[in-house]
Amino acid sequence: MNIFICEDDPKQRERLENIVNEQISSTDLDMEIALSTQSPTALLEYLESHQVQSGLYFLDVDLQCDINGIELGAKIRNADIFATIVFVTTHSEMTPLVFTYKVQALDYIIKDDPPQEIAKRIVECIQIAYKHCLSDRRENTKYYVINIGKQTLSVPYDSILYFESCVDQRNKLVLHTVDNMLSFRGHISAVSKLGSPFCMCHQSYVVNVDNIRNVDKENRLIEMISGETVIISRRRMTELIQCMGMKA
Repeated sequence: MNIFICEDDPKQRERLENIVNEQISSTDLDMEIALSTQSPTALLEYLESHQVQSGLYFLDVDLQCDINGIELGAKIRNADIFATIVFVTTHSEMTPLVFTYKVQALDYIIKDDPPQEIAKRIVECIQIAYKHCLSDRRENTKYYVINIGKQTLSVPYDSILYFESCVDQRNKLVLHTVDNMLSFRGHISAVSKLGSPFCMCHQSYVVNVDNIRNVDKENRLIEMISGETVIISRRRMTELIQCMGMKA
């Protein structure tokens, strides 16, 4: 889960960072501070250049800028529809604007509260947002199901690099993931019909275009995010580029 902080006061920003980092280091939760800044523009530019989903945003209300934190929250909501937004501010009188701009904030934390109370509520917001993030991912994650002996495995699409047919065993495939290799009975022709994000690049390979790092057209090689390379047949090059274009 990506966490964002937008706070114009350096000391307050550092305080927030410390609380968040302490929570990260004391748990096994998969999250990080993606950006901590005083600039709402920098935050919005980050969201434009990255596909952030279900991020957690801690925003000051008075940013000493041309837009306030609540207006920023509304813009964030447009970019990250499942965002969890938390306001940390001294301006309790601006709470009604949250409803005016339909920001749907999780919490509105007042900076003048006791430090332990602020830290407690920030941690609670992190825990709630993380649960929401996991829930969203589970609902949107697709799985490829394989049978190995009596064991059935569900492999998330986003962890799959490519499928490879075994030359010496016609009915056997090797599934390459970001951290594993699994052999199972199957046919590459069946895998080639899975559709997006998978694309057949060779009679022996079907790749996940979401996990391609680079395509060397001259040498007809695909570099996956793991560093592994997969060959492309001449007649499959156009199809592969089209598949990647559809994902862009």
